[in-house]
Amino acid sequence: MSAIIISDTSCLIALYDIGEMELLSKIFDEVWVTPEVEREFNPVLPNWILVKTVQNQALKTNFEKLVDPGEASAIALAVESPGSRLLLDDKQGRKLAASQKLPFIGTLGLLLEAKEKGVIPEVGLYLEKLMAAEF
Repeated sequence: MSAIIISDTSCLIALYDIGEMELLSKIFDEVWVTPEVEREFNPVLPNWILVKTVQNQALKTNFEKLVDPGEASAIALAVESPGSRLLLDDKQGRKLAASQKLPFIGTLGLLLEAKEKGVIPEVGLYLEKLMAAEF
């Protein structure tokens, strides 16, 4: 397993919509979100997802000038959490994460990692589910 993944809202919604949120717990030791992501997500999160608050609120506020509050908080939390990775799909969020030299993957990368680790037998079925959910 990989250590810690910090998720943005869109990836959680995509996995929730196709009934595959548990993939996160099968691939990563810990799954973290911020209170902002928890609010944006809206359905109750599974108890294995930990909600962590960003300590550097000034950094988060600065990031909010570039991306939405959920992404800003997830990226700020990743800055504070060496060794973590981000799970985000938004182009602007990825650009900001890259500018901070933070490792990240998206929903597709998550599926590829799940396949590599033997968690899922193939990626195609999950891609079809995502397309059917209009992701």
